[in-house]
Amino acid sequence: MNHLRYLRFVSPWLATLFVIALAAPANAGPRLRKLPPPPHHAVSVQLDIAAASIEVEDVITLKGGVGQLELAAHLEILSSEPELSALDGAPGDEGTVATVLLQPPAGTERVAIRYRGAYGSKQVDPRGRLADDARRPLGTIETDGLFLSGGSHWLPMMEGRPVTFELEVSGLPDGWHVISSGEGTSRDGEPARARWSTGVSMEQVYLVGGPLERYVDRFGEIETLAYFRKPEPVLAATYLETTAQYLEMYRQLLGEYPYEKFAMVENFWETGYGMPSFTVLGSRVVRFPFILHSSYPHELLHSYWGHAVGVDWETGNWSEGLTTYLGDHLIQEQRARGAEYRHDILKRYADYVERAEDFPLRDFRSRYDAETQAVGYGKTLMGFHMIRRLLGDRNFTGVLKSVYKVQRGRTMGFGDWRVAVEAPAPYDLGAFFKAWVDRPGAPVLEVEGVEVAGLGRGFRVTGTLKNTGAPWPLEVPITVTSGGEVTTNQIVRLHGESADFEILVETAPLRLDVDPEFDVFRRLDPQESAPSLGTLFGSSRSLAIVPDDSPRYRTIVDAWTGAGRAMETVEASQLKALPADRAVWILGAENPWAAKAGFGASRSVDGQRLPAGDASRVEVRRHPDRADLAVGWIWTDRDAAAPGLARKLPHYGKYSALGFVGDEPRNTAKVRAGRSDDSPLVIHVGSLLGQMGGLPDYVPESRAPLVKASAPF
Repeated sequence: MNHLRYLRFVSPWLATLFVIALAAPANAGPRLRKLPPPPHHAVSVQLDIAAASIEVEDVITLKGGVGQLELAAHLEILSSEPELSALDGAPGDEGTVATVLLQPPAGTERVAIRYRGAYGSKQVDPRGRLADDARRPLGTIETDGLFLSGGSHWLPMMEGRPVTFELEVSGLPDGWHVISSGEGTSRDGEPARARWSTGVSMEQVYLVGGPLERYVDRFGEIETLAYFRKPEPVLAATYLETTAQYLEMYRQLLGEYPYEKFAMVENFWETGYGMPSFTVLGSRVVRFPFILHSSYPHELLHSYWGHAVGVDWETGNWSEGLTTYLGDHLIQEQRARGAEYRHDILKRYADYVERAEDFPLRDFRSRYDAETQAVGYGKTLMGFHMIRRLLGDRNFTGVLKSVYKVQRGRTMGFGDWRVAVEAPAPYDLGAFFKAWVDRPGAPVLEVEGVEVAGLGRGFRVTGTLKNTGAPWPLEVPITVTSGGEVTTNQIVRLHGESADFEILVETAPLRLDVDPEFDVFRRLDPQESAPSLGTLFGSSRSLAIVPDDSPRYRTIVDAWTGAGRAMETVEASQLKALPADRAVWILGAENPWAAKAGFGASRSVDGQRLPAGDASRVEVRRHPDRADLAVGWIWTDRDAAAPGLARKLPHYGKYSALGFVGDEPRNTAKVRAGRSDDSPLVIHVGSLLGQMGGLPDYVPESRAPLVKASAPF
């Protein structure tokens, strides 16, 4: 078998996993699950852009049994063969399109249906409350472009049944291209048509397009494309080259790319969507330089995780965390910034997720605000990272390759991941997965009773590591730094409420760090990092102190209050004392409460002086009375900058100081809120030996990335 030939190059335990998975009986718990054969749709679409409408003929070959077809209720059915019974429809979930259920007669193997209707305005998912994703259209046809997702129910499909399809779209205006999943062309012939088809099952069928410039290249057998809304030959070349680099990198890490093409499509509103074999990015998004090495590989990876290997949605969405780990995190790891990235993940969780509003990963479906992103993306990412640290890089990459090869065309849940990773694991991971997937919240670490004893030759460092609250099964790294930047690393298995540790070092120890590389998913202590804008935006209650009679700053406060934040406003002269029960915003350069909160009068950020009369400045400090709260100070020289500050600042959650210039305003300086040696998980053990002087710096651990970049990005 080809499968076994492949497994000879991995390891014996992967071969065992593969055989066990295929041989598992129906009652064997988590297992590989193959879906019934998908229906096949042969679809002809006639566009009428001026009328914002479509007319569709869909011939459906039914396989694996007859089910109810779900279609948008506003679409007019012109004919069907055989005749379909219309059942009561459903409004769908919040923000989705109302639908009607169509029942083919029993024993039907083929359905031909014609219908038409308009998608003239964006149907918006009102849950979209993220600053970078404030609206989520499900379907729209406009002169600016076309976007029809599965959520618009433009195609009659059975709920929970993926499909294969062949698709032809006519009525393309001059200069238009229409893109879908699979293999084909976005514009061809005269009159122009778009044609796409796939024999690989898809959960949704998309139609995306508009007036676009098309750029094309190849990476081996894979067609690489970039579509822009205006001529962009230089930027297109950059995207096509970067696409090839990622395809090679992920070929090494995971296996062959699952589709015939990968296309980047510029959208006509700001998005970052990943579909099978293409991504749709907004006009501003696609031109941010950092997107090439953050969101872009994330969306490409969804062609592997979430599409080629599907998600068992009933058990929780694992794919967003894994694609973030193998995309954004991996690239930062290649730049020796992995620990910094994980710190940001944990800080975002601490800032935005309150204990009373937390939820388990099994309940995560998609993000729609900062809290769901912090849990669904961040907690899942850290779960995969902890598994990697437990298995080792070689075993972890072996699991990824094996799961991808075996599970393509199937769906899987967290339980299936447990089966996959347990074979090379040193112990049963049932307790780990139960805590990680089924429980809300996060562990909180404490260290106490640290002592140092001389041994004649060398030293012994002892202490107790505590897991407050309900125990979580954890493998916690501890590092001891000695003179000359010599480090000793040890993993403490903390599966109960506490665990004692003993670390032997040859030279006098100076510093002890618990989880210094942020390898464990946990709730950060407020002292572990500097406060940031995220600390303020994540607070459930906040007070804005505005200068008396100052409409400039009320513009900012009103914008944030309107976004659903529980924010009270008070004029500076009316406040008697700085409250210690909430986050505080201080607005205005001359606001007397700025000095009382400890802010200085500097016009500099990170050593860069801001120009007089044309600048805006933001700074965040710890609340003087509570380490877990923050105080932010905002001032601007220009009235016109206030709306831009209100719009942009939520994007800068990981920064503690910012400088802007102009009316837009344009960011020119920023200070990241990094780790802090004030952490209670950092112990000055040198002082226990009578060492004079301050705490030495932590020496970062040298680690190889999961896979090297295929070319210098």
